[in-house]
This record gives sequence, structure tokens and C-alpha cells, in this order.
Amino acid sequence: MISIGDPPVTPKPVRRSRNHWPSYVLISVLVLAAGCCGAYRWFIYDLEGRPPELTAEYTSSEALLVAEDLAGQLIAELPVDDEGFTVFGSRGWITRTCTSGWDDNASWDGFVSVSVNYGFDVHESDLEQRLAHAQLIFDALEELGLEPTKEPQGDTDIVVSAERDDGLTVQYSSFYGLDIGTDCVVQDNEPVYTPPHVRIAPESDYQDFARWPETN
Repeated sequence: MISIGDPPVTPKPVRRSRNHWPSYVLISVLVLAAGCCGAYRWFIYDLEGRPPELTAEYTSSEALLVAEDLAGQLIAELPVDDEGFTVFGSRGWITRTCTSGWDDNASWDGFVSVSVNYGFDVHESDLEQRLAHAQLIFDALEELGLEPTKEPQGDTDIVVSAERDDGLTVQYSSFYGLDIGTDCVVQDNEPVYTPPHVRIAPESDYQDFARWPETN
């Protein structure tokens, strides 16, 4: 009972419970996203293995000579003197300068991935002859001790593929021609190879174009 003269009673404020779920959900999503990014960066890199140049056997100049040597052996099996048979040759290498997608200053010093190719574009009007050339390449690779595969590509092409123990890869298409390549170690102070998730800026050097038969 309130008597006259007593001070007025101030009602206590009612505390309303706040809903923290939106904040918890947002934080959880951010943490999960960060975890996924980290897992992708390191787990995928682990699946891809170490960069190939750590086990490559050649410098870029050595690989170019090795590729040329093998290309010479294989192209010798083809009837380049036959009428209607034209070969366009090119050789060179591609270096890939890389920086990490997470840190532009991060790099793997001392190595670079170099693709060395010696390709022939064979243009032959007769389909049966082109397919026969693929068989010649297949037989030549077997004689070199490799284990080539031969796969039809539709009705107009056969692709012959093989890989040597030193990492040199060979692919012959009865439609597109011969291509040989590998990843190599190069000399110091060259661009650096990094894993697949990084940004890549390629530099190319293709030279010594030729044509058989020679034309003026």
C-alpha cells in the first residue's frame, strides 16, 4: 500500500532478448568460406604434386635439341617427297612467369616451366594416306621402345600418343601433324613456375619456321 508522501515508484524497464542468429550465421559463413579457400589452396596443390621442373631432366636448350632429334626420326618415316604432301615446321619454347594469387610477391625461386615443341602441320588431300602416315608414326614409336596409343577421332583422324621416361611427350594427328614437348629446368634468373591456382603471364619464343617442299 502506497501512503501519501512516498516517492513515486519508477517501473523497471523490460529487457527484450535480442536475436543473435543473423550475426552467428554471418560469422559461421565467413569462417567456412575462409576454411574452404585455405583447403582449396593447399589440398588442391598437394593433389597436383610438386611442380614438374623439380624432376625434369633438361634445360630448355637441351630439351629443344632432344625434341628436334626425336622429331627428325619420326618425320623421316613420312613420305615428304610425295606429291601433294606439305610440311610446315616450327620450333620454340614457352616460358610462364607466375605470381601467387594470394601474394604477388610470393614465388618459387630457381625454376621455370618451359614447354618445348617441334610441330609439323601435315596437309594431305588423300584420307587413306593420312591415316597410313599415323600408322607409320605408331610403328616408329614402338621401334623406339615406347608404348604408343592410337585413338580414332571421328572418321577423318587418328591420334597417336606416347610419353618417354624423361617426360618428353609425343602426339601425332593424321590431320594436324606432329607435336613434341616437355617441361624443363632452365638457367638461373628466369621466370618462375608456380602451382595451377596462380595467375600466369606467358612469354613465347617461336622461331626457325620452315616448309617442305621449299617454295620461293
